[in-house]
Amino acid sequence: MKTYREVQSFNVRLILAVIGVAVLVVVYGVYQQLHEGASFGNMPSDSAGLFITLAVLVALGILLIKARLHTTINEEGVYVRLFPLQLQWRHTNWAEIDQLEIVQFDAIGDYGGYGIRFSLSGKGVAYIVEGNSGLHIYRKHKKPLLIGTQRTAEMLGRLEEWRKKLK
Repeated sequence: MKTYREVQSFNVRLILAVIGVAVLVVVYGVYQQLHEGASFGNMPSDSAGLFITLAVLVALGILLIKARLHTTINEEGVYVRLFPLQLQWRHTNWAEIDQLEIVQFDAIGDYGGYGIRFSLSGKGVAYIVEGNSGLHIYRKHKKPLLIGTQRTAEMLGRLEEWRKKLK
């Protein structure tokens, strides 16, 4: 059986837009304080604070742009990681899996957003970078796991192959 692999990334345009606006505001504040001699905001920070804020925003933007959700399904089970936040793969053996299904979800409504999310309503852990469909893994002795996918049909086909092989 063929190994299924998928690599997904966050919506780069959206990240650039949000981080870009925040960077522009901070750059304006630096300009206003250093060149105009005027305070920036009601409770102004010193210039060092603005430069630190700028550095944090740029670093966050780079981290989100470089982040990738890696999913692998093979004869050993299902592997997932959100790199570079997770260097180690999270592995679920086939023996640990009670049920698998492709589901539609609302990332914000069901899990509170994107990234690695922990549901407070008992839905388990979710790895989501974009979209609204994913692989829901019900595990025997752990909380459920949801892995978002952009290639639903291909993943479903591969899962059917693995189910037949493992029976």
